[in-house]
Order: sequence, then C-alpha cells, then structure tokens
Amino acid sequence: MRSISRLALELALLMGIVLLCGRVNYAAADDSKKGLWKKKYPNVTLKTQDNKELRFYENIIKGKCVVINFMYTTCDGELCTKGIENLKEVQAGLEDLKKHLGYEVFMYSITLDPKTDTPEVLKDYATTHNAKWTFLTGRPEDIEKIRLALGQTISDAKKDAERKNHTGLIQILYEPTGKKQSISVMAKPQRIWGMIERVCTR
Repeated sequence: MRSISRLALELALLMGIVLLCGRVNYAAADDSKKGLWKKKYPNVTLKTQDNKELRFYENIIKGKCVVINFMYTTCDGELCTKGIENLKEVQAGLEDLKKHLGYEVFMYSITLDPKTDTPEVLKDYATTHNAKWTFLTGRPEDIEKIRLALGQTISDAKKDAERKNHTGLIQILYEPTGKKQSISVMAKPQRIWGMIERVCTR
C-alpha cells in the first residue's frame, strides 16, 4: 500500500514538473515577443486632437492591434473625402471584432500636414465628420520618421513628396506576433475587418 501511495506521489510530482516547465516555456515564448518593434519604429511624441501627448512606439503600437492611415484636413481628393467615410464604417464594426478577438483594436489617423493640422484643427475635423477615433499631429520631421518606418514611400521622389499619394492605404499592425498588412482605404469594410482579424489573431 505504501509503495503504491509513494508511486502515485512521485507521478503527481512528475506531472507537476512537466506542467510547470510547459508554463515557463510558454511564458518565455510570450515574453520573447515583447518589445519586438522597439527598435523598428521611432518613439517620437505626437499629439492627439485633444492635445494629449502620446509616444508612437510606447503608447500607440506597443503590444496592440492598430489600424493606421495618413491624412490631412485640407485634402479634397476622393481618397480623402470617401476614405474617411469608409473608415467610419470600419470603426463602427470594431466593437464586434473586439468581442471576437478578445481585445481592443485601436484606430489612428496621422496628418501629413502638421503645420496646418494642429490639435484644434484635427478636433474640428473629427467632430465635423463624426469620426470617433484618434487623430495625431506632431513635428514634421517626426511624422516623416514614422512614414518612412512604416514603409509608406514611393521610389519616384517627386511622387513621394506629394502628400495625396500617401492617403490611400490603411496599415494594420500587431506587435505581439510581428504581423502587418496594408489595404486600400477604399476597400469594403468587410475586407478590412477580415484583414484585421487575420493580422491580429495570435
């Protein structure tokens, strides 16, 4: 009887060790993803439409599922005018997507014309368009660093210098897995939701 009890105890201890090792390995794998993009993206300071300061890496993309696009309030092209209306539909569906993913999806629009687009101007723009996500401005050189880091560039220097050429894409990023994708700002909301789900699923 004692030998059986001792064997059962040894088996229980062995199983406990195996489970503990599994948890440690899982935690180590999870920790290895933390700070994955710390050196990839600048940690410059931006300001929201409410004049709140946010660091690009630390506060905006670190450990999050984020949807980012570039814009500017004086843009009158189709990609800008219809693009924001499409983004409103996308944003309206994020609550359901959050329930499915189990965590929040954050949306950010970054101005390409920070000299004009102060926090006050961005707030008026967001209010006028009933856009309920975060708009960002900052120093021109800092926004340029972000644009370059996100790879939103055109090989033709003349075309690259034209702001309107950078308003047509949405970028979806998820640091915990290192996944990212781009899609047209004019794509159907269902396609955008589908891409967010694929990118932001562990």
